[in-house]
Amino acid sequence: MKAGCFVKILVLGTIALGAIIYLVSTKGKEWFVNPLKEEIAAEAFGTMPGIMSKFKLTDESRRLTRHIDSLVTVFKSDTTSASINFSRAEKFFEQLGKSSVDSVLSKVEYNQLIELSKDIITFGQKDFIQTNEK
Repeated sequence: MKAGCFVKILVLGTIALGAIIYLVSTKGKEWFVNPLKEEIAAEAFGTMPGIMSKFKLTDESRRLTRHIDSLVTVFKSDTTSASINFSRAEKFFEQLGKSSVDSVLSKVEYNQLIELSKDIITFGQKDFIQTNEK
């Protein structure tokens, strides 16, 4: 390989790398992070409307729906430190499914579900998804 060809490749490679780094640093959140968070939230909470439709409309069911909606909103709006623990979300939805058998969400069931939902969204770590148990 001639020296001139090597220098051209080196210069063009450096320019291309700089352009890629610039695009990722300026548009990365818009192009990658936000769509990824939308997909993760949809995967984690996609079954929620179907399960909640089995319940009669009570004050507890409305408050639970608002609570979960607020968790999803916080997850989507936080850019760096919010993460979803899928194993906790799975336990929450298992308990929610068991509670939906009689189609009435009691105060005891509501309190259990609120307690289970506290660890679904955590803050302070850089990972979007957690699978480890606490």
